[in-house]
This record gives sequence, structure tokens and C-alpha cells, in this order.
Amino acid sequence: MSSHRPNGVRFTAAPGTSEFAKRWNPKKGDIVSYKHHGFLVKSKKPKLAALYRMRPDLTWADVVSNWKDQKLTAAGVFVVVVVVVVVVVVVVVVVVVVVVVVVIACCFLILYVTQHGH
Repeated sequence: MSSHRPNGVRFTAAPGTSEFAKRWNPKKGDIVSYKHHGFLVKSKKPKLAALYRMRPDLTWADVVSNWKDQKLTAAGVFVVVVVVVVVVVVVVVVVVVVVVVVVIACCFLILYVTQHGH
């Protein structure tokens, strides 16, 4: 079913279940709610949208007046920054550990060669 949100984004929402499609059979202009798994960043389309229920209690004017566009919040930015910092720290630690292991291996090799004269 082709759907659109008050912000103009058009997307396709599948019936959540075959029972939903049989029982309600939504038509063009019907107001329905849908479940999703977040939104795609660029297109703002809902991920894996599935029709959830008919909303005969609402008009399109109600939907538009209650619309709140989801924006990236400061908390969301903070989480992204923390994740990036953690990844950088982990990479630096791994590089340092590899360098230390290589230096220790070289020291043992030098020690062995000097003691055994090979």
C-alpha cells in the first residue's frame, strides 16, 4: 500500500498481517497507523513499515496538526560522538599493543642472536 506522511515523504507499507489486509482492506484516503524500525537518514522513509491499524477516529487535518518531525537530538549527537571516540580509542589501543608485541619480539630476537652468535 502506497502511503505518505505529513512531511510529504512517500513510502510503501505492507499489511502487518494477512488478517489485517482481509479484515480492513484500507482504501486510498484512509488514515492508518504503522509500525516501523526507525527511519532512513537521507530519505526519511520508515524502515520496514507495516500497517498496524485503521484510524477512523482521525482526519488528515488531525494527523497534520499533531505531526512532529523527528530530528536528531543533542542526545543522539552525543551518542554518535561517544561511539566514534570509543572506536578510535579501541583502534589506538590495538595499534599500541601490536607495536609493543613487535618490539618485544625484536628484542628477544636480538638477545637470542647475540647470545648464540648466529
